[in-house]
Amino acid sequence: KEGLAVEFVRGDVEALDFPEQSFDVVLSNCGLGTTEPEKSLPSIRRMIKPGGRFALTHWGPTSRPAQAFYDLMRKRRVAEASPRLDWLRRTDLTARPWPTQCTTPEALAALLTEHGFQDVRASVREYTFTFADAEAYLDVSLSFPLARAEFDALSPGTQRMFKHEFNALMAPFRGSNRSIVSKDAILFAVARV
Repeated sequence: KEGLAVEFVRGDVEALDFPEQSFDVVLSNCGLGTTEPEKSLPSIRRMIKPGGRFALTHWGPTSRPAQAFYDLMRKRRVAEASPRLDWLRRTDLTARPWPTQCTTPEALAALLTEHGFQDVRASVREYTFTFADAEAYLDVSLSFPLARAEFDALSPGTQRMFKHEFNALMAPFRGSNRSIVSKDAILFAVARV
């Protein structure tokens, strides 16, 4: 709706400092995957006015190329971490609880219902992302702070081995002209309070 006053706020969704029933609508675009649902969902529900809505998107089942990357990274990572790498590992976005709890629309709807949301409608949509080649996919994967720190902590020889192994793992996802085709699912949900 044109002229609608919208304000975006950055904060800790598990402990937002807004009065109860402050909002008609709360939106989250792939932002809850790094939270504990037992903390974030009650925090969100508390802020929504009776009859208000909560709408969210969430990464669905991990794409197979991304899973191959993370599996290889876990296999090759260094045992002795620097203080920064140790901190990043403790706040690892890939170790979040949401992907294991919410891999289908039904699971997402059940989680929202469990936390008091009503009239939950959930669905999944698939998107296809194409990368020029395995190196381009690796560059994007290494753009995340933890992945970059893990990779940089490897010795030069292990980095070369990692790239070689990663390239081989991408074989099933190759499209035309050596491109990498990644099919990702996005979960959508709308609920009422």
